Amino acid sequence: MSSIKRLVKWVAKTEPDLMDQTYRLMRDIMVERATAFQAKHQAQIIRVRNLVERYVDNPFLKMPYVSYGQRIAKIAEKYQGTAAINAAVGELLLWKHRGLDEIILISIARLFNLDLAMHVPTLVERIAEGAVTASEEETVILDYDGPLAMVSGWIDLSPMREGDEVTIRLYVKLRRGEEYRLYASDQFKGRQEEPAIYLTPKLSAYGYKVTIQQTSGTPKTFNYFFAKGV
Repeated sequence: MSSIKRLVKWVAKTEPDLMDQTYRLMRDIMVERATAFQAKHQAQIIRVRNLVERYVDNPFLKMPYVSYGQRIAKIAEKYQGTAAINAAVGELLLWKHRGLDEIILISIARLFNLDLAMHVPTLVERIAEGAVTASEEETVILDYDGPLAMVSGWIDLSPMREGDEVTIRLYVKLRRGEEYRLYASDQFKGRQEEPAIYLTPKLSAYGYKVTIQQTSGTPKTFNYFFAKGV
């Protein structure tokens, strides 16, 4: 097509009456798509923000975690399988080097069904991983006892439904050779929307023990993962 023909075609397309008619015909579709996109985008931000608010105290670090979550959400939508994992790991490493906590980054990725824990072996030293059904108080970190370290991770409570109640307890050793003492106890009731909702507090201790007990509802099996920063 010659430049003259292209110009004539462009002039025809930009004729005011024609553009006004086209806009009026397309406006409802444009508004519907934009509304759906914004609702989805906002829901993603809220999911990430809810997790970040639980575990990040520094207000200057909260927005970077949300930004990382938005990037991970786009990767989860655009890619699948190995390609999605590789892209997400690359994004995680980028934000890790910017000073964000790798366990929280892994947990945010799990919000979008991307399990990166097995694909970043240089970031953390795994100390507990598996699944547990706990009608009695069951230990998921089996008496980790070593040099002063920070341990964090999650117990996946997404199988919970209405009528279920679960208690998670954290015991620590603050001095060498002492007995474990209860540091925190959290109770969860009903459906849990986030797939990874529990991180141990970021404190340094000589020993950690995390237990879980389901006190109400049909017994469920919960996956868990805990690691020590390296």
